[in-house]
Amino acid sequence: MLLTQFKGYTQSMIHQYRPKPIYNRFMALQGWYPDPSGQPGRYRYWDGTGWSTATTTNPNSAPPSITNVGNGNQRKRDRAWLYALIGLLVVTLAAVIFILARGNAPSKTPATADSNSAKPTVSGWDETSKPSTPPPPSVGGEMVACPSTNLFANTRQPSGRVAAGALSFQRSSNGGVYSGGFNMAYDVHEQQRLVGNTEYFSSTAVGRLAISDGYVDIAVAAQQVMMCHSNYRHDSDAPTDVLIAGEPIEISGRPAWHIQWQNNYIGRSLDGEILDVIIVDLGSDKDYLGMFYSCRPIGYADFERSIAATIASLRVDG
Repeated sequence: MLLTQFKGYTQSMIHQYRPKPIYNRFMALQGWYPDPSGQPGRYRYWDGTGWSTATTTNPNSAPPSITNVGNGNQRKRDRAWLYALIGLLVVTLAAVIFILARGNAPSKTPATADSNSAKPTVSGWDETSKPSTPPPPSVGGEMVACPSTNLFANTRQPSGRVAAGALSFQRSSNGGVYSGGFNMAYDVHEQQRLVGNTEYFSSTAVGRLAISDGYVDIAVAAQQVMMCHSNYRHDSDAPTDVLIAGEPIEISGRPAWHIQWQNNYIGRSLDGEILDVIIVDLGSDKDYLGMFYSCRPIGYADFERSIAATIASLRVDG
């Protein structure tokens, strides 16, 4: 493509700067000569170096005034431009031929040394150990350290109920009541139930989230509990399904916030589990928010009914 364009350009330039007829270059004497344009019967004055702008039909006419005579220097400049152009074209053509010739020759550029080390410079992922920090939830977000509390309380359990401060639920006859289990909450009381012949437990729990620890918004607190506690203790083998991203409810006339997620398992004895978190605003006279948490296996109807009945039994006293 480059050579074709170059060839066309050369031909057009030669045509544009084609010299005058050969006899013009040997006419040194001033006088009227046939017009180089070839028009019959017309004569143009030659001043010895260039053509006049004046023409005549009578070659015996007096020479034109000096102002009508062509400038000999212009003629010289035209020739200079022509020579310069021809020289430029020759140089360009030589450069093109040189570049094309090098393109077909093998490159002699030395290869860059490989700076990559054959030995890894970072530690590989150890799939046999449990990570020291909880994995990020599938819904995204920045991983931060989960909060914890150093507060302590131990609510005396009322008959037939599981309580943490003012929040309680109806106790089930299927399992005992245990204390603790949450780093971010205190006064936690939990009831557990073994799932069939597996190593898994279904659980329900209540606890307190201290306002002094930063838990002031029930929606934010519910998200924190779900992300930190649930995903740390109940890791998911596949992306987590958010069943309820957040819905406002009421517990004994108090505003509350409900979140529900589903953790999915692969290659385990369970397909997964459903997690619920409910945070209750207990009023300005309390220095904590009420927390309810539950988990149950997917596909077990009796566990579904039991958890639904427990949530329905939530109550605020005092």
